[in-house]
Amino acid sequence: MLQRLLILLLLILSVGWKPGIALSQQTPKLSNQQINDLYKRASTFMQQRKLAEALQDFNTLAQALPTNEPVLVGRAFVNLELSRPDASLKDIEKAISLNKKNPYLYFVRGAIYLRLKRYDASIADYEYFLQYNPQHIDANYNCGLSYVQKGNTTKALPYLDKTLTLNPDYPSALELRGFIHFNTGRIEDAKRDISRLLQIDSNNYRALHNLAQIYLNTEEFDKAKTIIQRKIQLRPNELLERLLLAFISLRTKAYSESIVQLSEILEKEPTNIKARGFRAEAYFRNAQYADAVKDCRIFFEENPIDISMANRINSLLDLSVSSAAFGVSVQPHAIMFVVRGLSRMALGGNAWQNDIHKAMLLGIEGQNILAFTRGFISLNEMLNADFRSKNTLCLHPDYWKFPHNLQFYPRQANDSAQVPLQGTIAHAGYDSVYVRVFKNAVLMRRFAEALRYGTLSDTIRRAPFSLNVSIHAEKALYRFELGVKNTQRDTILTVRDSIVCGDAFVVSGQSNAVFGSEYVAQGSEYLRSFSINTGETFWTAPPATRHALASALMEQVVQYSSVPIALINGGFNGTKIENHYSSSAKNDINDPLTLNGQLRTMLEYSGIKSAIKAMIWYQGEANVAAGYTEKFDSLRTMWKANYPALQKIYAVQIRPSSCGQSTQHLLRDAQGRFPTRYADVETLAASAPIPAHDGCHYGNAGYIALGKQLATLLARDFYRSSDTLGISSPRLLKAAWTNASRNEIALTFVTNDALICGADTSISGKIRSLAQDGFLLDEKPAKAVSVRSEKNVVFVKFADAQQAKTISYIPEQCYAASGDAPCTVYEGPWIATQRGVGALTFAGATIQ
Repeated sequence: MLQRLLILLLLILSVGWKPGIALSQQTPKLSNQQINDLYKRASTFMQQRKLAEALQDFNTLAQALPTNEPVLVGRAFVNLELSRPDASLKDIEKAISLNKKNPYLYFVRGAIYLRLKRYDASIADYEYFLQYNPQHIDANYNCGLSYVQKGNTTKALPYLDKTLTLNPDYPSALELRGFIHFNTGRIEDAKRDISRLLQIDSNNYRALHNLAQIYLNTEEFDKAKTIIQRKIQLRPNELLERLLLAFISLRTKAYSESIVQLSEILEKEPTNIKARGFRAEAYFRNAQYADAVKDCRIFFEENPIDISMANRINSLLDLSVSSAAFGVSVQPHAIMFVVRGLSRMALGGNAWQNDIHKAMLLGIEGQNILAFTRGFISLNEMLNADFRSKNTLCLHPDYWKFPHNLQFYPRQANDSAQVPLQGTIAHAGYDSVYVRVFKNAVLMRRFAEALRYGTLSDTIRRAPFSLNVSIHAEKALYRFELGVKNTQRDTILTVRDSIVCGDAFVVSGQSNAVFGSEYVAQGSEYLRSFSINTGETFWTAPPATRHALASALMEQVVQYSSVPIALINGGFNGTKIENHYSSSAKNDINDPLTLNGQLRTMLEYSGIKSAIKAMIWYQGEANVAAGYTEKFDSLRTMWKANYPALQKIYAVQIRPSSCGQSTQHLLRDAQGRFPTRYADVETLAASAPIPAHDGCHYGNAGYIALGKQLATLLARDFYRSSDTLGISSPRLLKAAWTNASRNEIALTFVTNDALICGADTSISGKIRSLAQDGFLLDEKPAKAVSVRSEKNVVFVKFADAQQAKTISYIPEQCYAASGDAPCTVYEGPWIATQRGVGALTFAGATIQ
């Protein structure tokens, strides 16, 4: 690509482009000869790929010739190749402003936009250029590539077809069109393109890889094996290729061979998660169940993540008989639960059902689980197989209701919860079943019930029982010991410990809702999270890694409430708001492919769906302002329908961020208006004094501070806390001129606390002030001479009269800076309550 762009550039700068201003003009400091020599040397440096030297010469030329188009384009190209697309764009836009009719300038700018991932702009420039040069090969290819990057392969194909009509041996176009054909199911067309590419370059590793994937997908395993062996010749140390060979052995039922191949990989790379997962499955298929369980244990130990919101944001895998059907890209945790569960079942015991249920919650359908097994008619029959075997005292999903260790029960109106203890005893000869209930390790009560056996079949008799125990919502840990007895024996069947009763909440959003390093909440014995973890129960204490905001929030709330707290985190990093209520396939708020569909399933399975009291929502960086309010409408409507006990929604207003989309200020403004739109929504600003912000995320100190601020709101709304002064984010009520001179604006806020205007502070080595950096008039930075506060009013004074119609509080993203300065994300000063809670930012407020 470099060579093609260089040839085009030289063409632009010589034959194809006749600028109105010659190189010899505009020479305040350099002679004509010096200019010509510098220009020739810069061009030579470019051809030799001595880009730093070329840039130095172009910078010298640009000082002498600031409006010369060839110089601007040359420097733009060099900066682009030096991975400085922003500087490149600045030069090319200046060139376009000088000569808007030159189509080649739009070609260059299209390349810059493509590098900047601004695909709509790139497409617009290339399509404009192609109106004048429809036979241009690179423009057709780059336009097609831009459409692919945007996700529109339908519009990409005509441009790639045209590229290959003009040059049938264009390697990148063959590869890209083959990729599109493969992903749209046109397998033979994909094979043809990639095979042609390999005729041009038989050692093209990526083409070999793509062709191997096609053969794997079409189950042409002999052909795939041949291609993979060719790849191994090219890269003998690449373990991925050997992993693919092991996959083929697994897929073709050569299980022993697959085990040998995978063992060799693991000897060289013991932490290879894919090899470990495949070998566990191969062991299971080869009836080496103990080895399969061991590999699953190591797999989970090395990947101890909470996978309740598994990495399935784009789609749920349509799993069939084997994980091998999806090559090495399959998300492995669900399969590992199936492998471990069925291996445990084969070995005997009663710990395997939870594994199967975890796999089902991760999206594997019952018939696909049955495909791993042999001899079962239905999933129900398999899940209760032990009932008809020697292990008849185990707990069965259909026959037993009994708490898990660490289980949380939401309290009802009487501050208590009923814990059902129901099941079936299949061993004859017992007189009664009993349960001993302990509170904080002290025996509280014993319940018992006589057993009455009935006939289930010719060989099995069973006795059902049903006991219900009430536990109170308090800082207490309950333990249940279930036993059966007769005159000769007293047998404990199972023990469940650390059961609690209290209130349930949900956090959701994107990365700032889930990030944070290791943090252990105080009082964690009374805190609960529900997740598809790798242990024996779904219930856990708050995760010690990530989820710092949620853990800090729970830690504070349990102190206010004096009851245990359960909080489930439905957030997922990088997600847009629509990912939480709609999939790409259909606009269905109950779609199981959405994050909310997964969250709702988790809440239903946990038994707390109907008891969720509040939702904490921290999201927005992945969106633009357009349509955000309407999308939040859809999300809120879905929450209200799904969670009948939901009383409050706490939305966190994002702060300026280097990882956000454009129009952040307008999105923040929309979030700040939620409380006036919805009676049950309160917005909290993620600004002052939340510390440890890195321009995108926080350190633990930031998440802890934000968690404490949110906790005070929950304490006020749910636990009658009297600590209410200055805990809510002040919201702008109105902006108005204070005098006829129009040089001072009064900003009146809704708050129950006096406001504080943040003091000047040093950011990135420069002193920043609220007066100089915090306000915009008519969307342009405006430097005030002073900012002061009186009670709930902030006064912004300017040196001269102003004609502005609107005012905004804090810029979209960066401090106002000169054109050549890098962006410094706005980090204060802020307007805040005396308590330190930041005021909601606003954009374009009308000045009365």
